[in-house]
Amino acid sequence: MLALVVDWFLSMMAVGTFVGTEIWSGGGAAQWAPLGVFAVQRWVLTTSLGGSAGQLICRIHVHSVAAVRVTAWQVLLRTVLLCLVIPPLITNRDRRGMHDMAAGTVVVCR
Repeated sequence: MLALVVDWFLSMMAVGTFVGTEIWSGGGAAQWAPLGVFAVQRWVLTTSLGGSAGQLICRIHVHSVAAVRVTAWQVLLRTVLLCLVIPPLITNRDRRGMHDMAAGTVVVCR
């Protein structure tokens, strides 16, 4: 949960740098911009480094269940489902979210 908060905070600060205080009032494109920055940040960093900024800070890593390394397509699917909010809330007995099960990934502590 801490990794998610860190990622969202970084996304809000990045968008706030460009749109100013409009980010807090939620008008126009500023309303959806933090989600877009959040998604791109998670996709790029998880594909290249194995975790988003918040996950790296919290020492969490995303692995592929079947392959040696997680692919960009797996991370893209995982990120899209994460942004829909509901799939991560539905978990199995191993506490893997639906977004991880659909993408064939698992989150592990380093």
